[in-house]
Amino acid sequence: MVLMWSVENVCSWLKRIGLEKYCGEFRAHTDHESSPYIDLKQLLESNNSAYLQTIQEDLFDSDEKNLLSTWFDVVHVPDAKNTSLLDPSFNIIVSEPLDAKRMLSIINGQQTITPYIIDSLKRYHALCDIQDVFPTCLDLSNNTKKLELFINSITKRILLIIAIECMSNESQYFLGNFIRKNDLPIPLSYYIWNEKHQAPLYKINFNCLTEILCLTDDRLIIQLGSKNCIGLGKTSLLPYIFNDKRKESLSNDGNMKFRSSCIDVLFSNSQNKSYVIFDVHGTINNEYNSDLIRSIQLYASCQIIYVAEDDLPLTNNDDFVRLIMNYSLETSKIPTIIVIFDQNYDNESSSSKLINQFQNYYANEAQWSHIYWTTAPIFNSSLANQNLNTFKIKRRANRLIPTFRNIFIDGEQYIEQQPLFHSCFSIQTTYLRTKENRQQSRLSLKYEIENELKHLFERLSDKTENLSIVTPLSYLRAQINTIKKKLGEDIETTLGSKLGLELKELENKRKTHSVFTPYTEFIINLINNKTYIELLITEIYLEKWRSLYVPNLKLEKEKKKQLIYEHDKNIKRLEDQIDSQNKTGKKSDYEQTLKYSNQLRNEAINLKNDMEKLDLKLHNVDLTIGLFVDELFELYDYYFDEQPTMLDKYQNMFEHLADRISQLVYKGFAIHILRGRPLYSQSRLIENTIKKLRVSGRLAVLTVIGEQSSAKSSLLNTLFGCNFRVSSGRCTIGVYLGNI
Repeated sequence: MVLMWSVENVCSWLKRIGLEKYCGEFRAHTDHESSPYIDLKQLLESNNSAYLQTIQEDLFDSDEKNLLSTWFDVVHVPDAKNTSLLDPSFNIIVSEPLDAKRMLSIINGQQTITPYIIDSLKRYHALCDIQDVFPTCLDLSNNTKKLELFINSITKRILLIIAIECMSNESQYFLGNFIRKNDLPIPLSYYIWNEKHQAPLYKINFNCLTEILCLTDDRLIIQLGSKNCIGLGKTSLLPYIFNDKRKESLSNDGNMKFRSSCIDVLFSNSQNKSYVIFDVHGTINNEYNSDLIRSIQLYASCQIIYVAEDDLPLTNNDDFVRLIMNYSLETSKIPTIIVIFDQNYDNESSSSKLINQFQNYYANEAQWSHIYWTTAPIFNSSLANQNLNTFKIKRRANRLIPTFRNIFIDGEQYIEQQPLFHSCFSIQTTYLRTKENRQQSRLSLKYEIENELKHLFERLSDKTENLSIVTPLSYLRAQINTIKKKLGEDIETTLGSKLGLELKELENKRKTHSVFTPYTEFIINLINNKTYIELLITEIYLEKWRSLYVPNLKLEKEKKKQLIYEHDKNIKRLEDQIDSQNKTGKKSDYEQTLKYSNQLRNEAINLKNDMEKLDLKLHNVDLTIGLFVDELFELYDYYFDEQPTMLDKYQNMFEHLADRISQLVYKGFAIHILRGRPLYSQSRLIENTIKKLRVSGRLAVLTVIGEQSSAKSSLLNTLFGCNFRVSSGRCTIGVYLGNI
């Protein structure tokens, strides 16, 4: 027998026999043999998803170290036993808001601030409500210096870092969703205080990106500047480049040293394009962030480089532009915007002269394919020695916004040619390889589950009978119940009819169903054996699949709906006309109007039939994870009623499913209690799942009534921090059970 070992198997063996130091060299020589798939389990391990680095002793002075330790005094490290559980803050409604007394209690270590931070994010307050409380804390009679120090220095970014550090990895994955929904930057790297060693550390933490960027079509933008640009306003320029960004969405307040060398991640939808922006504070630092910046840069669709006049190598030995552009052949070909901070920005001729100086110096860099030069004003007024009035600020905005818009329009054809970065795990894998001294290059990685999804769903379309193929038992039940509803209660007397024969055929077909379909096998394996990230990838894939068909069907439905409205309006007008003509005795006019009215009625009936057909087509392409789970509920009941021996065979599997589905409820997955067409609620597997939920106190039933697409689910998400799906084309039919 021949035993085949992978590269990772060999490295594990080398570690076991004390030869770990050779792992990096072995991997470097076997890079060509590496799997093209993303190794999720490896990347989700704590030692691979977060990295701690010691920093220079003199980076922070004693006051700054004291401040950092004060912030992290409120951090409550999660119990190691609960690392796989979701933080209870996500499923708790804070009934009494944060006030000055509670803030003092938090500072003194008697309470944790995490529930208040999460509650603010769940309600889309973006931490503004917490910041509003801070000034009132200083009025307390028992105010302490520690409280005053905390209140006077805390920022939204620090609050987010505190929340992150209070949570397990599993909770950090989930937290990223809420930070993004509040349009706040996600801290990718930041400083923490190590209580054990009484020293600050630099931390790179991928966890908050894990769920929101596990699979993406967004374009990656990285912006960074030279050391001469520190404090000049790189981050402050973002709203002028990406017009949906607000100044409240930026991390540019507080002590700059606590952001220096750190990286934040922002999201933008600008000019009908989606972007992920990696904003590097300070500058590139070989000790802390250079490997991470290089790993991000390899996947950029566009990079924005900031320089100052002093960065022109004629007066300076350092060449920041060449350092960034010539890192590799790949990075030199990335479309690049070079922004020169200009103290005389308001003098346009001076700006043009400055641009020409830089362009002339780098004129021989032929490998720099797509470079766009521009200038920007210094946003730090104390450094620029300028007194800005409202008029000048507006004038600058009127110049900056179209300048950047035109640059992106001119560069669009080249930006579009850049391969998308696909997943945050590509960056993480590249960074991990760099830390292991392996060659740093762009990786074309994908998930194994993507191949499975492609195999299962590329054969389906809006022309195939998807519900019959994907969820056969649920489909048969729906067909049977629909026919029974039409036939009424007395089935026996109608067996000879067409519907009766159809009913009998469907019931026989259901009774003979015995094997798992490939789709059922897939969802069972996904829930029982795969990671939550792979479940999200499946959800994203299905959303993309639906988007191939749903928009056109919805557009067609809206057109029919408008025609029905116009027909009904015209029919009402004709009815009034007929009444009038009938009273005046104008028989010929009456008959002609009546004929036209009947024609419109028939057309309206046909249009309504078309609407029903379109609804069925929309239902046919509405393939979701929830629909697959509904099929599992149906499968359990089918085995219970029709094939009890099969239920005995798979009892352990179903028990595990109930346990796993109950865990998903805490992450916002809602159980479909009342489901199907026609609607029904019976399910023993749902019953088993609910029994596994942690329930304390009486259950509350909340009902929201409204028209389709009237934001009922969005209202629940906002009021209670639920996570009901609200993506385009979804319709929350029936009753769902969530947990708060």
